[in-house]
Order: sequence, then C-alpha cells, then structure tokens
Amino acid sequence: MIIFATGSSSSLAQEVLSSLSKKGYKIFGTYNKNKPKKLLKNKKIKLFKLDITSERQLKKTLKKVRLINKNITLLNFVVFNEDRLFVNENLKNINKNFQINIKSHINLVKTFLPIMIRNKFGRIIHFSSVIHGETGTSLYSASKSYLEGFSAVLAKEYAGFNITSNILSLGYFNYGLWDKLSAKLKKKRLDQIPSKKLGKPVNIANAIDFIIRSDYVNKSIIKVDGGI
Repeated sequence: MIIFATGSSSSLAQEVLSSLSKKGYKIFGTYNKNKPKKLLKNKKIKLFKLDITSERQLKKTLKKVRLINKNITLLNFVVFNEDRLFVNENLKNINKNFQINIKSHINLVKTFLPIMIRNKFGRIIHFSSVIHGETGTSLYSASKSYLEGFSAVLAKEYAGFNITSNILSLGYFNYGLWDKLSAKLKKKRLDQIPSKKLGKPVNIANAIDFIIRSDYVNKSIIKVDGGI
C-alpha cells in the first residue's frame, strides 16, 4: 500500500503523515516551495518537489516514483484560501482558487485513476472543513461545493473497480489557519465544540486508516470535527 500525498509541507499534513507512517504505510509526499522539515528524517516517507498546478510535473513525478503496479491511496492537502468578503475578491484570486482548488485537483485524480483501475484498488480521500460556508470564504466554499459533487460521481463511476471516493470534513486543529485567528475568535470556535478542545492530527490519520481498510465506505462525508 502506497499513500501519495500532495501539499505535505503544511504543519497539519506533516503531523498526519507522521502518524500514518507509524501505522506502517509507505508514503510519497510532495511539496512545492518549502520542504516539510519534520518529515525529512522519516525513512517511511519519500519527498518530491512538485507544483501541483503543472500537469507535466505531475506526470513526470508519477513516472519517477514508479507506482504503476501499486495499490494507492491519494491524499490532497493542497488548498488555497484567503479570508475576504466576496465584494473585495478580484479576478486574480478567482483564477488562483480555480487553478489550485479545482483544476489541479481534477488533474491529480485523473492522473491516478488509470493506475487504480488497472490494479482494481484505489482510495481517493478529499479534504473539506467546517469553515465551508463561513463569512469570508466565498471562493473556498465554492471549491468545496464542487468537491462534494465530484467525489460523489467518482464514487459511483469507479466502485466496480474497488475504488472509493470520500471526503474528510475537518474541524479545528492547533495548526495552520488556527494560529491566524484572534483570541476572541478562537474562544468562539472552541465554544462550538462540545468537548471544548481542539482535534489532534492522529484523529485524521485514524480516519484515513479506517477509509483505506473499509471498501464499503464510499461517497461519504466523514466529519472529524469534535461534533460541531
């Protein structure tokens, strides 16, 4: 089993992949600009530089890692999101959102699907979050709405090849975007969580492990959010 993960340099992705490596998975992680320092010494994780928006680079990387005869789980941690009211959005941000959150995601899945079909195994795991639909996330939310439709169609089209497509909808974790929130907003978000605590990356890793092992879990949106 191979886990191919894009966007491995984010702090949350590094923690999740570290947890998955402890479960025995062999992982190929990609990054664009910043090397994921936490993963550099992990012998179960091989890292590659990749611009996910480049179809040419994607195919070149796939050829390099020789995954043709491997069972693959695909994770895409890459996301573009900026907190801004829609009236203040501009064409540059709209195009960037489409390029990263939608077009490159489609290219990524399309590149791996033939391998999954050939090997009659595949786990496509997409990521969404509880901020989907929140004020200031118009472009991000639009891309995540696309994701729900896209994942549902993949689930129906390729279930016969033992390929599943599911979404993990993540809550609040003490990484990445959480650090950018004000103290007031952090308190407000914590108050929404019944347990009044942030999630741990291992919770995400456990959910991924569950999906990999469960061929009858398909077309699902699984919440890892503490019950928000």
